[in-house]
Amino acid sequence: MDAQASKLEAFVSHWYQEIRTGAKTGSDPQAVNYKHPYWYTYGDENFDGGAYFGRWCVEVVVAVKAFDMDDSQCLGLEHYPGDLLRPNGPSTHPARQELELPAALAVESKVGFGAKLLRRH
Repeated sequence: MDAQASKLEAFVSHWYQEIRTGAKTGSDPQAVNYKHPYWYTYGDENFDGGAYFGRWCVEVVVAVKAFDMDDSQCLGLEHYPGDLLRPNGPSTHPARQELELPAALAVESKVGFGAKLLRRH
């Protein structure tokens, strides 16, 4: 089983960079008419502005669940969504440091109309 876990980790570790070079040329039966998936570069620019929607290898989570595989070596890898298999457990990814906005960009909390209407005096 340890060999299977190592192979799974190697697959996940190389997954994202390998889909960049997935196109084949010529008469290869696996040839595709695009260089990489359309979403490959999403998030390279405007990462914090909502352009990024995830670069997770969801297919590997399906395989782990379906075949009861050991994914312990994949936990914490950037492209492995192990949290999908552990919805009630702690995250398998390191905590991200939240960036503090400069005071000039900070937005004050605004109270909506409904909150104002229901506010007790």
